[in-house]
Amino acid sequence: LQTLYDEVRNYASPITLDLRPMHLDRVIREAWDSVDMLKDGSSATLEVRGVENLAPLPIDSFRLTQLFRNLFENARAATATRVTVEGRDVCENGSFQVRLRVFDNGPGLSDEVRNRIFEPFFTTKTKGTGLG
Repeated sequence: LQTLYDEVRNYASPITLDLRPMHLDRVIREAWDSVDMLKDGSSATLEVRGVENLAPLPIDSFRLTQLFRNLFENARAATATRVTVEGRDVCENGSFQVRLRVFDNGPGLSDEVRNRIFEPFFTTKTKGTGLG
């Protein structure tokens, strides 16, 4: 109950970011290493392309690591054997941005799940809260 309470409280509370310049490559690899240590029986590998060439960005490393952990945990749970993160600088409408793509070779999402994936409390996991 405490975990569920904390997740709901965190979901509903205003987000205050702690932005500091950091390399995305470091955050991605730390997230992968923390998931890889779970020894979930997965033999998945991580491939990172283009991210190591990006300049440090003002990011909240805790929240971004949490995001990548969720993505990596989901990919491994879906029996993906390879997870790839691609990054590159882009300029759209005169604004410089970083575009990241994360993909794996798992089975993908059904249409029903894809349509509901961003609904709060929706989950396909037996022990999930749907707030990840």
